[in-house]
Amino acid sequence: MRTWAGLVRSDIPVGVTHGFIYVALMALYVIGLRQVATLRNSHKRVVAGVMGVWLAASVAGGFSFPGESLDIFDYAFRGRMWGVYGRSPLNTTPFQLENKPFLRYVSWDKWVDAYGPIWEYASGSIGALTALAANVAEQQVQSNATCEAQPAVCTLLAKHVWAYRAFAVLCAGLCGALIYGLVRHNSPAHAHIALLAWLWNPLLIVVSAMGGHNETLVLLPMLMALWLMQRQHWLGGLLCLVAAAHIKLTCLMFLPPAVLWLLVRLGWRETLPKNWLSNSEAWSWVVRSSSRCMR
Repeated sequence: MRTWAGLVRSDIPVGVTHGFIYVALMALYVIGLRQVATLRNSHKRVVAGVMGVWLAASVAGGFSFPGESLDIFDYAFRGRMWGVYGRSPLNTTPFQLENKPFLRYVSWDKWVDAYGPIWEYASGSIGALTALAANVAEQQVQSNATCEAQPAVCTLLAKHVWAYRAFAVLCAGLCGALIYGLVRHNSPAHAHIALLAWLWNPLLIVVSAMGGHNETLVLLPMLMALWLMQRQHWLGGLLCLVAAAHIKLTCLMFLPPAVLWLLVRLGWRETLPKNWLSNSEAWSWVVRSSSRCMR
């Protein structure tokens, strides 16, 4: 399995062409931002147009090879580990499930998964639902065979890739709704521009519709935290930040600045009870969810 770079010649003309495509996409993106900023049409019509173009671009991207990263193939195998085989990716390496479908496409086959329990729940659900949608030939795929030896391997793998892409696109759309709500709360006239700035970003299309990356899921609780804090739901915002850390641990670095900001804004008498409650809820949930994931 190769990335886009491995599918073409490694020479200067190819690199320049690849770079030019990204530059052209970003130029069109900026032009689109400027054009929408000057529109005087109905706000609802503009939002509908923005979402329509985004959906069309996402559908088109969904039929491309996921060559900017091979993570989605790891997702597919590890999702099946939990959703089909009942094994936790947090305490079992793919290599331990020798000769299972898609193992040959896994890049990190000797490592347990580095993501948190919320992602494992979501990924396992995708794996289980996709397995249920398999046809008779795909249900008979039980070994780590190649597409040439067993064509159903590739059709089953393609269904998993599309499922993760669809999930990433859904999360990207929900993130767009939160961004729209955040901006509309203080500046309604710019809400549709903020929505376009998010949904029409070429990198978002690549990451979600092509790569199916879980960063779109990570952003959901982080944006929800901002949305809640904007409406002065401080505890809910802190809990959302804790939830984000249960998808990717690196999100934990946003919790101390958020607590410090609350200390400055509300004072320690108001902040400490909220912080204590959020942390106690978080740690109790960590213990319960982690124990289930590690079984």
